[in-house]
Amino acid sequence: IELQERTTNSEKIIKNFWLVVKKVIQVPADLKMKLSDVKCDVESTTIAIAYPLNAIYESSSYQISSTQPLFAYLPLRSYGFRFILQADFEIPATRQEVLRDNMWNEWLKIEMIQLLPLAYEQFQHLPDLLISCSLDLQQNNQLLTSIQTLKYFLKLIPTRNEIDPYFNTFIDKSIQLLMGIIQLPILHNEILEWVSPTRCVVVRDAFIREIFSQDLLLSHFNSYYLDEQIVTECDEAILMRLGCQRLDFSSILRLIRTLYTQNEQEHSTKTTSIEQIAQWLLCIDYSLQQEREKPGFNFDHDDGSEVTTME
Repeated sequence: IELQERTTNSEKIIKNFWLVVKKVIQVPADLKMKLSDVKCDVESTTIAIAYPLNAIYESSSYQISSTQPLFAYLPLRSYGFRFILQADFEIPATRQEVLRDNMWNEWLKIEMIQLLPLAYEQFQHLPDLLISCSLDLQQNNQLLTSIQTLKYFLKLIPTRNEIDPYFNTFIDKSIQLLMGIIQLPILHNEILEWVSPTRCVVVRDAFIREIFSQDLLLSHFNSYYLDEQIVTECDEAILMRLGCQRLDFSSILRLIRTLYTQNEQEHSTKTTSIEQIAQWLLCIDYSLQQEREKPGFNFDHDDGSEVTTME
């Protein structure tokens, strides 16, 4: 959708582009019966999600879009989303927010978890869609790439602390649905491929990637390093919730043992260089730093168990 805006003090027209995804949902018979006084003649209703597209080329910056209001045909207040959600919410006379503990609104909220997966499917085709629509959205005649559109989509998924708690379950269940369909980019033999998040490892440190090659990661964990653009520019918490993994302490030790054994088989153990040992120690330090950054980390706690997140 293209919306044009003209200010009163200028003849300049500002074009705003939006990707809008709609779904018509049928009202269950039991819900119509319970709400017969107010919704007796409603057979179906439409839910929608709309993404602002003007900033899609600026997605290298994390704050790519301001928060948008929730809509019940007209705008209500913001609930922390950077996309627009529209539904036939029950609202008070003040039109400031949706009614809570409301049977109709709770049903709408449950049905709306389908919207993010539907939007993801549209984002997969967005570069071709923009070309076919001949929209004036290209920046310096540069075509959008599949990684650019995915980055933008991921950045607009909010974390729990960004939104009103009323919509926490909406985001939680939406992400659960996304986990089953979303594909993330990896480089395998210099070729871009798309795999499930459960096969992606998030490592920001280029040194770790150099010491532990992707072939080593693939042979031991059947996993790949997630594309660096996604790792460096997207929220790691969202990536983890989608199913990506960290290279944790026990996994790094396992890889070190493998490299040491290979070295032992090829040479005498005495030929293991100080430089090689130093590199391994740096990798261990990296993994410990990752552990410290986890919520609830207790440095003094040691129950003697080893936690492994990568099988």
